[in-house]
Amino acid sequence: MNIKKLDISSRQFSHNPYGTYAELRESGTVHYLPENGTWLIIGFNEIVEILNNTEVFSSAGENSFDPILLNCDPPKHTIHRRVLSGDHALFSSSRVSKIEAQNRQIANNLISGLLDKKSFDLLKAFALPFSSLVILNLLGLSSENNEELKEWSKSAVSAESIFNTEYALEKWEELKPIVRTWIEQAKQNPDKKGLSEIIFHPHSVESFSEEDILNLTKVLLLGGNETTPNLVSSALLILLNNNNLLYKVKSDYSLIDAVINETLRLEAPTQIIQRTNTKEVEIGGKLIPKGSLISLAIGAGNRDPSTFKNADEFDIDRSRTKILSFGFGPHYCIGAHLAKQEARIALGLLLETFPYVRLRKGADRNYRHSSHIRGLEKLELRVDEPGIKNLSEVKQEAIELLKASQLYSGEFPTYEYYPKTEELEEKGWHITAPSPFVHANVIFSLMNLKHGGLESVIEKGIEFIQSEKEYGNVWRFWKLGTANNNVPPDIDDTAICSVVLERLGIPLDNKKLLEGNIEANGVLKTWIYPKLSDFFKRPRLSYKWWREKQYYQPTVDANLLNLNDFELGVMANTLLCLGENSITKPSVGFCIDLWKDNKDTNHFYNNDLVISFHIARAYKGGIDSFEKLSTDILERIEIRFNTLSFPELLLAGLCIKYFKLTTNMESRIADRVKSRVIEEDFVFPHFEYFTSKDRNYVAGSPILVCCWFLELAEEWDL
Repeated sequence: MNIKKLDISSRQFSHNPYGTYAELRESGTVHYLPENGTWLIIGFNEIVEILNNTEVFSSAGENSFDPILLNCDPPKHTIHRRVLSGDHALFSSSRVSKIEAQNRQIANNLISGLLDKKSFDLLKAFALPFSSLVILNLLGLSSENNEELKEWSKSAVSAESIFNTEYALEKWEELKPIVRTWIEQAKQNPDKKGLSEIIFHPHSVESFSEEDILNLTKVLLLGGNETTPNLVSSALLILLNNNNLLYKVKSDYSLIDAVINETLRLEAPTQIIQRTNTKEVEIGGKLIPKGSLISLAIGAGNRDPSTFKNADEFDIDRSRTKILSFGFGPHYCIGAHLAKQEARIALGLLLETFPYVRLRKGADRNYRHSSHIRGLEKLELRVDEPGIKNLSEVKQEAIELLKASQLYSGEFPTYEYYPKTEELEEKGWHITAPSPFVHANVIFSLMNLKHGGLESVIEKGIEFIQSEKEYGNVWRFWKLGTANNNVPPDIDDTAICSVVLERLGIPLDNKKLLEGNIEANGVLKTWIYPKLSDFFKRPRLSYKWWREKQYYQPTVDANLLNLNDFELGVMANTLLCLGENSITKPSVGFCIDLWKDNKDTNHFYNNDLVISFHIARAYKGGIDSFEKLSTDILERIEIRFNTLSFPELLLAGLCIKYFKLTTNMESRIADRVKSRVIEEDFVFPHFEYFTSKDRNYVAGSPILVCCWFLELAEEWDL
């Protein structure tokens, strides 16, 4: 990983911060990130030490979001805190317990409006309004402006707000008039509960200005709108992805507390909090200059393997250990008790009211673009009684989908996930420039089928692969264009396209070209471009590639492409084409060491199930030495089994099939896949097969998932 280029404000990081944390942990618990101008702390013990030492690590700042609580240090913070959480204060355990019946009624009212629906978005229809109404009720405020409040809270924790003070202030200014009205109304009712208690508390009267009260109200509203909806949606997503766990909880609702605690650890709603050090200090072996911005990665600390056994697993029976999700020390969240109460009410009521609740198949599950908050954009549910299909129907649907998706040119479209822009009316998956790699992988899977009646589909697909071939028998990630994302010919695309054509008896004679990318130490480089010796062996081809350098040099200069790139998935695919022999032996050994030492850089394949699939496929294709990795790959599948998505289940099943492993995991995967595809609303989902690094987006195809299903399920009983 290139730490100098790591950007925790990027959409890619928001989507999956945990993979980044795991890579960073290999080289320590403290890292400086130039892109964000901050020191990132990922170790549990280091974070606890910092949060407990408020003299050295201050919460205050010049542009404070909340100078009363969040951005205030003891002893002032301790006194301010008593206004809200002291004996019988608004957020004290005793007061929060007293309003549980009211909060349950709020939840019941919202649920009653959903009883006639077959499906809904959990966040929009229930979790967000529930949390908003609870905090408004607690503060004794009107709920008329609930929509404005929800919209403001979403924008307040976006990456743009966190890293752009002007944008954050602009969004707050839009809501401020409403909050000022609430405060003025509270001032007219000194004996009323809620916000009036805060305003007329003796310490408030003595110490807080009107602006202080405004800021304090702001942070209470934000906390009430963010933590609980994210916690509820994350917990329900975990339950609905794990049938055994869901059944266990439905059989004993007292386990909901354990579900909440483990979800808080594994998917902390607050991912990063920040401090500034008042003097030069050493943390984790790194000397941090005075006045540095320090980012405490709560999400990483909660998964620190030195503190938590099997830290990346959801374990409902995990012993109660301290976690960081509500902070630690003097700044422990005053709303923790309320958030847990809301989550307990919400989860229990949802599971009791909707016995058939399940995830809506094919729905996007994307995380909001925020480095500091972990939360889904939406969680679409089905709650009606599911209809049932049989496996033969689904197989036929898959075949029809393949035929219908193939374009006139023979191409199977590639999709990329784009955020909303001026050019795009909505964000989501869009057909993009054709990728020979995705297309060839589709054809490769179809060729593995013994029966399927797809000969004409394969024939048309082969024509497309041949039409995309460039001079020199190579294929390119995307064709050269005017954009700043051009690349040289790609060894991965070339290898898979070559395997497909050669299996059909179409000679290419390009193995020597691919072998030329093997370094002495076994590294197999990703990009194909001319070396000095090539100018004598292939003068016309080398001259063509030399001329093309002007097109992809801007990509190199922008650090979006390293000509020395290599990675395990790419090398495995290339070895599938080259076979195992004396020339490729160093690369085979290098791949094995790279996997076992967990040192793959994962530029394009940031999913270890994809890389496992490529390794297993190469083994099936003749790289016998990869059998050494089969046991380790199976162990990884077993560890992650309960959280595997549908496409990942297919890839796991194909790994076991290719390696010819004898294990009950094969039947467990089959049972889970069958249980999903026979539901009436099942669709083959998009899958982030590879990361388009130059765009910082992800690419893939639901057609790939369809093909993997047909290949895996071919011999299953109907």
